[in-house]
Amino acid sequence: LKEDEFQGTCESYVHLIHPEDREHFKAAVADALQREMPFAVDYRVLLPDGAEHAFLTQADVYRDRQGKPVRMTGVCIDITARKQMEQALRETEDRFQAVLDNSAALIFVKDRNGKYTLVNRQFATLLQMPTEQVLGKMDDELFNPSKAQTNRERDRRVLTREVIDESEETYVTRDGLRTFL
Repeated sequence: LKEDEFQGTCESYVHLIHPEDREHFKAAVADALQREMPFAVDYRVLLPDGAEHAFLTQADVYRDRQGKPVRMTGVCIDITARKQMEQALRETEDRFQAVLDNSAALIFVKDRNGKYTLVNRQFATLLQMPTEQVLGKMDDELFNPSKAQTNRERDRRVLTREVIDESEETYVTRDGLRTFL
């Protein structure tokens, strides 16, 4: 901002905040004043040239001896690049999930403890469970003991060899026996 575009007052600053974010910003300031705690809030700013930026403000409230707020000091950090990267990452994750969910293959990822951290729609459909109910579970929570043991053995081989396992497996589904890669 140029000097003549900002008068240095709270009101002139709030005027720069995106209209949809002003109440959120004001509420964060009011909360910091009432609770006597520092605050951090992110919001969008509209610059005079029309550019929209994302900011993170962190500030401390200073009070007089009677506890009355007398000033706030802090920093405003332009986090536009971070927000753009976060949005790009979300879009990439959405595309990745769409590819997974539209694959006919059963696709899953487990952590080293054997908990499912990612499954595609086909895998969740096989289990007749929503994806959210599969995540975080282990094979013995999802399959019969024999199948769970087979899966644990395969996982052990994958982890000790550090290779990707592509195997053909047959499952009983609502439509009868189905074989998946």
